[in-house]
Amino acid sequence: MLELKDISFYLSHELQVMTVSNSIGTIRGYDRSLIYLNDCIVSQTILSGLKPILTKLSDFTEADWMEVFKAGFGIVELELRVDHKCETITGRGNGISCVFYYVDLEFNCVFGTFNQHKAFQKIYELKGDVNNLIGKGLAIDKKTLEIK
Repeated sequence: MLELKDISFYLSHELQVMTVSNSIGTIRGYDRSLIYLNDCIVSQTILSGLKPILTKLSDFTEADWMEVFKAGFGIVELELRVDHKCETITGRGNGISCVFYYVDLEFNCVFGTFNQHKAFQKIYELKGDVNNLIGKGLAIDKKTLEIK
């Protein structure tokens, strides 16, 4: 069952959800035991009937990863290499090299400073499925919605 802790990092980014009636709503925030869904205030117990709409990290585009690495490096100009076979993304800029292993959710940086907190904030902003909620059946894959 979906819990608030599963989606808390997404809530400041207006998380879209699929409701029990298969309509799409937006969670705009929460306060204690209340959730702001569209223009209504509802109890957290409604979470069991909602499925967040997320994107698998393996489906992130190169532009998405560029945004993540820009946030982490704090720079605009950088070089990016996506290797889906090895499930890695490598970013280089200002003499810093950083590899993200998206299966293990791990950044490995050589020299310099890379702000992993800001990088993960960007992943949540882009609605990346960090906690494998799609695989657990607790979220909807955005890609499957776009096919319909």
